[in-house]
Amino acid sequence: MCSYVSHRLQLSEREKKITMKITTKLLDDKVHTLNVLLGRPLTPYKEDRQGKLLKGTHGQVIPCANHFMIDNSYGGVRLDEMAKGGGVNVILDRSTKRELCDQINAMIKGYQIGIA
Repeated sequence: MCSYVSHRLQLSEREKKITMKITTKLLDDKVHTLNVLLGRPLTPYKEDRQGKLLKGTHGQVIPCANHFMIDNSYGGVRLDEMAKGGGVNVILDRSTKRELCDQINAMIKGYQIGIA
């Protein structure tokens, strides 16, 4: 019994990953890391030095093209990229938070391997 207890106390890395709750905040942090690594804009819309949104000639906000962001709707999450005209391009299809987290981690790891 003692060996069983000690075995259960020593969770493998895979078991730790499975038991970790994936939150929207965690996904946002992963996407921020991806934006930083790839040298992409850190905000979806242009801001001035005080953090206020910049507006175009017709009062619309100005999008930062190529910014990655999470779309959290319809019971799932997906990774979007801000398009130049203000729309979005779907990068990773809608899935669960855990699946999307794994896919974003793979993107980060692939980038790190590519520059090594």
